Amino acid sequence: MAWVIHPMRDRKDAAGTLARALAERLPEQSAAAPKTLEDVTGLDKNGIDMRLVAITQLAKGRVMKEPSECKSMSEVRAGVDALDEEIMTLLGLRMRFMEAAARIKTARGQVRDEPRKAAVIAHAKSVASRVGFSPLLAADLYELIVEASIAHELECFDDGPRVSGQRA
Repeated sequence: MAWVIHPMRDRKDAAGTLARALAERLPEQSAAAPKTLEDVTGLDKNGIDMRLVAITQLAKGRVMKEPSECKSMSEVRAGVDALDEEIMTLLGLRMRFMEAAARIKTARGQVRDEPRKAAVIAHAKSVASRVGFSPLLAADLYELIVEASIAHELECFDDGPRVSGQRA
């Protein structure tokens, strides 16, 4: 079984620790389980440096197969479900950053920043191109994500205290 790994930087100790923990939790996979960062480091087909076994999968004791290795719809669905959970977790974290932005900004008018929105969408398209995902679909998705983030940030701005303790 190939290991699905995600790009992360400066996590050498965590990679080894998590890889060993996975090997201990899943003895049937122990022979194939990565033991060190060197065991999981490499470039994927798009040239992305894959530095660390997926943290969320390891923490939950799950190993997701590569799509090319799936032989049944249950394996495909398990992979999709695991990815959906990771995506939701990351979107939740993204919203926590929007809450921080609302707390830090001093004026409500600072929340909507069209140049920043354009930069975020351009970055998403660039990453999409690099990883073999449709840049047009990425732009559409990020339009929705950024607008939802702005709406959430506005709600938080209206409801919460500022870093300076003042409301705008």
